[in-house]
Amino acid sequence: MNKTHWLVLALLVSIGLNLLVAGMLAGRALWGGPALAPMPLSLGWVIRDLDDETRTALRPRLIDHARQARPLRRDVHEAQREFNRLLQSEEVEQAELQNALNNLRQSADRYEKAMHDMMAEIIVGLEPDQRRRIARFLQRKPGPSRDGLETRWQDHPDRPPGSGPLRQP
Repeated sequence: MNKTHWLVLALLVSIGLNLLVAGMLAGRALWGGPALAPMPLSLGWVIRDLDDETRTALRPRLIDHARQARPLRRDVHEAQREFNRLLQSEEVEQAELQNALNNLRQSADRYEKAMHDMMAEIIVGLEPDQRRRIARFLQRKPGPSRDGLETRWQDHPDRPPGSGPLRQP
């Protein structure tokens, strides 16, 4: 390729990148940012199935909770790393392992309590239909169903309350 071809190629790449950036900026300006802003890690799943208005109203509280929960979550990770370190050491004492496991359990308990307190605070202010959506979410089993579909019997609108799982022929 001669110099002219490289120059044309560089110009086309530059124009393409500029159009991409301009489109991103225009989209953000016109639609006010991404359609689904990411939820805080700690409790974003609780409100995932709720309407946009409710999610928007609860978002500041969840962000604040995520900020408060961060050190608790960090403590759990540090306790887990300490336990893992002991597992990989050449020699380990039972007392060391029990201490590491106690620390892990205590830090996990503190984190779980904070999560439960925040869940109760959020859920008590929701409408019955919104609480039912959260209940349906909590009843879902992870992964695909036996037939490979993501929909579970628990989510089926015709499922009688208290009934067991759908039997496949």
